[in-house]
Amino acid sequence: MHRTLGWAIVITAAAVAFAAALLYRTRLPFGVVAVVLTACGAAFGVGGALIEGESGPGQATAATVILAVLTPMHVHVVLGPLGRRRA
Repeated sequence: MHRTLGWAIVITAAAVAFAAALLYRTRLPFGVVAVVLTACGAAFGVGGALIEGESGPGQATAATVILAVLTPMHVHVVLGPLGRRRA
C-alpha cells in the first residue's frame, strides 16, 4: 500500500513540476512558481520515503527538506530564471 501511494505521489509531483518548469515558469510570477516547485520537491521526498519503506523519520524529514530546497534551484540552473521576464 505505501509503495503504491509513494509512486502515486512521485508521479503526480513530477507531472506538476514538469508543467510548472516548462509551461508556467516564465508566465507566472516568481513566488507562485517557486512555491509550486518547492511543494513538488517536498512531495518527491515524501513519496521517496514511502517507496523505500525502511527510512526513519529523520531520514524522511531530511530528504523532504533537502528536495524542497533543491528542486526550485535545479529548475533555475537548468532552465533559467523563474517568474515573468522583464520587458
